[in-house]
Amino acid sequence: MFDTVVLDPLEINLDFNNPRFSMFDFSTEEEIVKYLVDFEQIKELAFQIGENGYNTIGERIIVLKSRNAGKINYTVLEGNRRIASLKLLFQYSFLLTSSERKKLEQLNLSLKDFEVRCDVVNEDARDEALFKISAKHVDGIKTWSATDKRVFYHNLYTQYRKKGLSSDKALAKIKNITPEGKVAIRNAIQQLNYLTSVYNATQIYKSDLEKLAHLDTDVLVSRVLRPLLKELNLEFNDEFQVISKNEKVYHEILGLLGKAVWIDKKLDTRVFSVQGQWNEIVKNDKVIPGLAEKINEYKDGCTDSSNKIPQDENAETSNENEKDVNNTSTPLGYENGNTANDSSSTTTHDKKIKYKFFVPKKPIIIKQRNKDLAEYVELLDDNNEKVSRQSSEYSRLKISCDHQNIVITNNTINFLSENGTYNIDVEYYGQIKHFQIFLNIFKYRN
Repeated sequence: MFDTVVLDPLEINLDFNNPRFSMFDFSTEEEIVKYLVDFEQIKELAFQIGENGYNTIGERIIVLKSRNAGKINYTVLEGNRRIASLKLLFQYSFLLTSSERKKLEQLNLSLKDFEVRCDVVNEDARDEALFKISAKHVDGIKTWSATDKRVFYHNLYTQYRKKGLSSDKALAKIKNITPEGKVAIRNAIQQLNYLTSVYNATQIYKSDLEKLAHLDTDVLVSRVLRPLLKELNLEFNDEFQVISKNEKVYHEILGLLGKAVWIDKKLDTRVFSVQGQWNEIVKNDKVIPGLAEKINEYKDGCTDSSNKIPQDENAETSNENEKDVNNTSTPLGYENGNTANDSSSTTTHDKKIKYKFFVPKKPIIIKQRNKDLAEYVELLDDNNEKVSRQSSEYSRLKISCDHQNIVITNNTINFLSENGTYNIDVEYYGQIKHFQIFLNIFKYRN
């Protein structure tokens, strides 16, 4: 059983991890309330509450109780729209029109009459609460959109991975607190990562594209995704991100798909009604102009890559490299590009590499401005000891990304960069390795 407490609604924090909000760069509650006013008809709910009183029958508020620096905080887990409605009436009424503010003044509301009875969840019982909330929303009376479900699962997955759980254990943990199975959860996360990549790629054509949460994604998931994976022979990695053999051309293909759906409005489920139409749509080159050419370019690039013969090293160097492979102990969470079956792309030149270098295996979440990406690269000497960060050798790293929405200067992410998922290239003495980052920086507003 949960404890119950009566709270002033203005003392309850909105949940920035709520699926409705977490896809945006909200840094204040005011921004959340304004979003709900603009896109989710929250004004109607607010005035309904103001005129009729707050009715909790069948819809209790659930809050998470936490303690920070000795202060108790309450964050709403269930009932964000209702709490936001009350905040609109009593805290953010300046977001209303002048006529609406006059109407609000005539109601002569008293905050004391709108205190909220809440079920309280302590941090150690959060999983139990999430199960009950997700059971209601995923299959219940107030079904979320497909995008909201995907974001919900993605948020949980990211949280569990940050706590050190393996991918499989994170899925199992989510399964225990949601009514859907591991396959459905995995598919939802894969779909969101794929859609985010399409969205990022499409911004080259329209930088002020509507937020992904407001765009129709049905055709991209239900019709395009499966034949696209098959056509390009793509797979998802352990972090449910698509692994492509030619990131640049793959990015261009995604951009053409997003443009056809969200900008040109030529591709939807009426035009592409069954997956069997994929070949026809690609070949006629009318619905998605240029797609066939890019698909052929991608395939040709993969064929050329597979037919390349590595440059011969002299016997002494080859033997040294072989010893390195056999004797190197790889740091946890980093990859060694010297192994024969390494999944990352590695290019080696005939230069003497002073140190071994390693990049993260798992995607890195970055929330800090002006982050130096060299911090994620490790140099090891011949004794497999980490090279000091003070070493000038780190200045030899050349870190870059060919994506249009990220700017990297002197290995540091420039403030102009847009949030999103990016594949980062790291070059050291001609050897190139790759790792992935997810940029999620709060944007400051004037």
